[in-house]
Amino acid sequence: MSGLRRAGLRRSERGRGRRRCESARRWPDPAGTVGLGLRGLAALGALALSAGCGDGGRPHDLVLVSIDTLRADRLGSYGREGAGTPQLDRLARRGARFSDAMAPAPITLPSHASLFTGLDPSHHGVRHNGYYALDTRATTLAERLRAEGFRTGAFVASVALAARHGLDQGFERYTEPGVDRSRGLFFLGERSARDVNRDALAWLDEIAPRERVFLFVHYMEPHAPFEPPEPELTRFADDRYQGEVAASDRAVGELLAGLAARGRLRRALVAVVGDHGESLGEHGEPSHGIFVYQSTLHVPLILAGPGVPASRVVDEPVSLIDLMPTLLAAVGLPSEVDGLSLWPILRGGSLAARALYGESFAPRLDFGWSELRVWRRGPEKWIAAPRPELYDLERDPGERLDLAQREPERGSALAGELAAYLADGADASRRIELPAQARQALDALGYLSAAHEGGGSEARPDPKDRIADAAALERATRLGQRGRFDEAVDELHALTRRQPTLFDARLRAVALLAISGSLDRAIEEARALIEVADRAPYGERVASRAHLLLAELHRSRGELELAARSYERALATPQPQSVRAELAAVYRELGRADDEARVLRDAADSRADSAEPGSPMR
Repeated sequence: MSGLRRAGLRRSERGRGRRRCESARRWPDPAGTVGLGLRGLAALGALALSAGCGDGGRPHDLVLVSIDTLRADRLGSYGREGAGTPQLDRLARRGARFSDAMAPAPITLPSHASLFTGLDPSHHGVRHNGYYALDTRATTLAERLRAEGFRTGAFVASVALAARHGLDQGFERYTEPGVDRSRGLFFLGERSARDVNRDALAWLDEIAPRERVFLFVHYMEPHAPFEPPEPELTRFADDRYQGEVAASDRAVGELLAGLAARGRLRRALVAVVGDHGESLGEHGEPSHGIFVYQSTLHVPLILAGPGVPASRVVDEPVSLIDLMPTLLAAVGLPSEVDGLSLWPILRGGSLAARALYGESFAPRLDFGWSELRVWRRGPEKWIAAPRPELYDLERDPGERLDLAQREPERGSALAGELAAYLADGADASRRIELPAQARQALDALGYLSAAHEGGGSEARPDPKDRIADAAALERATRLGQRGRFDEAVDELHALTRRQPTLFDARLRAVALLAISGSLDRAIEEARALIEVADRAPYGERVASRAHLLLAELHRSRGELELAARSYERALATPQPQSVRAELAAVYRELGRADDEARVLRDAADSRADSAEPGSPMR
């Protein structure tokens, strides 16, 4: 973890941020009223939303709502007709809507790490979901606020944001979903917005009204699989993604009503963001995480509450890294991070000239392809790739016309700025070993792969040339979620015939065969995968995961000696204590007391979440 750049550590500005944010000024109260119209609280909601707080416009509480996988263009306030998003649209009219907000990564964990630290992913070191954790040396928004006496609570809907990944730093209460084995491997690790709201509001009931609160709430709707509840399922039967967007909007309304009923909404600064968007087939991408086009980076950002002018629309490009310094400035706290406080543009001014950075390491870590990086200055957007791309978003918001070949000077200037930025700070990360259940939960969401590790500057494929493989993997995942195991396995086999070293597809095929009851085939394929991985560069971790699957398969058939052998081979790479505990249990069943004692001693000497230096892995 040496060289890891964190908030407050030295880094030259290079003209793009890391300014000391101004303390919050006393702002005039926003105008306008809103009726929530939920469960008889319309009048109460209108009263609560009608005025700023009594302390000259400075908020008493801060509320941050992150809606996973929410595209900006699917909200009514961003131009969508019939969006079914009245709560967010009212909130935008009450406060400010940022029309051009950018996520720093199209992936949940890195984007939230930026949200909480105000740092670009290249500086906080979290590059993907799964085997990453925010370094404890990073200073988070919750840590800053708790030090000032705020009560801090976080209520998340996905294991992608589990506390083990470090985002719990500074929160006194941090709740996350458990693992639901009853629904199978592909339905693990998330909970509904209703459950999130229930826990969040119950926590508020424990806190005296005079105490200041920072509340973070995370909803998984509208992340795939798209299964909206009623009445959204019926209303949006032909567009289930939009149905989940509408369901998340209803959840926001219920949360705001709960805040109003507790007397907290009137004095709260409320921020609502999408952590990243969703590609609904644009550029051939089936979901999110691979490409860095606007379909997955353009997100909504809405601010409402004391000090925020009503019905303000800000068109200047901003990033999610700007939210931490903005919220800190609102309560009078300075910050020194990559992001900038947005208060100057909220009062009619402007921000310092800068470029915005974004990235996706999923192509490299999941598939062995090249990573992608974004450098954006105003409407100009440069995508660094084996075949780089240049777009003018003002004239071409859909990124259909690549200008890289037509305007090489323009692209070269942006590429040079990006190179200077990357040279100014070392990429670093902390990766962790996940317990078996956590790995399964992330697999269920399509988040966890057999990472392709390795340094060197060898040429890697351009993701544009391989996106069909990612689409096939996505199709197989969705088929598995629907219980269509044979079709899913066929899809995965076709994919691995085209790309034999796509180990993630082979691991998923083994898991699907096991779930469907085809244990003999699952064991056969796991052994074949181990043979291939043992010969592949950086294949040790893949072989280790295959050995773990093989151990569980043998154990389910009562083949305890074979199970023990596979567990031992899996332990050739670092593993969590849970694996050693399972091996010890097998030795206990076999009556091998000395081996059981040895394994338990090893478990006691190891850490549950071991961090390792070296190349990042998810």
